[in-house]
Amino acid sequence: MSFPVDRPPRVLMFAPAFAPSFFSEALVNSKLALAMLDAGWEVVVFAAPGGGKVYSSGWGEPWSRLEAVRRDPPDHQRSGLAGNAARLLGAIRTGHPIGSASWADRAARAALELHREQPFDLALSRSTSCIAHLPAMLFRRRLGDAAPVWIANWNDPPSHRFPPPYCYPVPPLQRLLKDRYLRAAATTADVNTFPSEQLRDYLAEPLGLDTADTPMLRRGLIIPHIGMGWRPGSAAAPADPSRFRICHAGNLSRERDPTLLFKAFAKVAKRCPEIRCEIEIIGQLDPAFEAVAAEFGLTGVIRKITGMPFLDCLERLAEADLLVLIEAPCERGVFLPSKLIDYVEVGRPLLALSPSVGAVRDLIECHEFGLFAANDSEDEIEAALERSLDERYRQEAARARQDARERMADRVRPDRIIQDIWQAAEQASERV
Repeated sequence: MSFPVDRPPRVLMFAPAFAPSFFSEALVNSKLALAMLDAGWEVVVFAAPGGGKVYSSGWGEPWSRLEAVRRDPPDHQRSGLAGNAARLLGAIRTGHPIGSASWADRAARAALELHREQPFDLALSRSTSCIAHLPAMLFRRRLGDAAPVWIANWNDPPSHRFPPPYCYPVPPLQRLLKDRYLRAAATTADVNTFPSEQLRDYLAEPLGLDTADTPMLRRGLIIPHIGMGWRPGSAAAPADPSRFRICHAGNLSRERDPTLLFKAFAKVAKRCPEIRCEIEIIGQLDPAFEAVAAEFGLTGVIRKITGMPFLDCLERLAEADLLVLIEAPCERGVFLPSKLIDYVEVGRPLLALSPSVGAVRDLIECHEFGLFAANDSEDEIEAALERSLDERYRQEAARARQDARERMADRVRPDRIIQDIWQAAEQASERV
């Protein structure tokens, strides 16, 4: 195959998580589509109905342009006997009896119709959910050698392979079928991409990418989460010495437990009575944690904000004194939360509470754009909060971290990330 040189590329994207229902991966996929539109590319996105806990929903800015590129396969809301029959047919037609196979079959068939009218130059499948790769694989299978390059992106592990303390058990047969499908997808895609080396290494064996004869592009390229290109509307105001507000964007749950943060923050607040200490949670907060906050005397200190649109959220984050990322206490940190890139673009000081061994710690210590504390150590968290307070008044240290954040923000600029994707596609096309 060859890539167009006299016109913008035409891109097909399978992204179950997409605007207008926003959580982490829906935001990443929507940012990517926007970046392609901004570059003049033509984009068609097959998405799935939203569900579960979302940060916000709606076609408000900057997402309004994406309404025209989103496609929903027909008859996606069947129920009862008709729904059961559709699911059975989807399993038969795809060869993979797994959840949402019917959606994948319908998405692939709809994409084939569009391709016959006007061929696509590139196909992308974007987890989560990992069902995204099934319609791309069907699209490839039915076109054969005439299919465009396919790049499969894995932003998270499949849910049944999340490391503890996450627990999403599935029956043995279902697990076997899921793993069979995932290996087929990863070993069929021309290119697999991951946001971190840790996730690539973690998934290499279950995806069948750990063999000596696996081509380099299929084994996995590292492409960071895409940024928005957003910057605060005005220069950041000097730190208010009478206030210390920390902010966390995203949902907190049993796995992403803020208890140690609350406990350490309460100690710091007690030692600094002259400072007005505040915690903001932009997202869902498990009610059990409100009781934990009360136990540490933080009832009037914590503010919860839900349903905030994305751009409003960024503006609110820009007013914080410290942005906090809370990860689950996994033995090995294979996740790289996309909110870390949002924090970098906002430009405020940041602190990651993450596993001692993992992707987030490696990234922060390599680029030095923030602070890190082991998320299972109250002492480390308390020391990091104290250090953040101290760095507010040391201009040299604050400037060095700000410069590092600006360099990192430049690395994840939308135009750079889509260029990385395009270069990967060009490399793959030379081998087709």
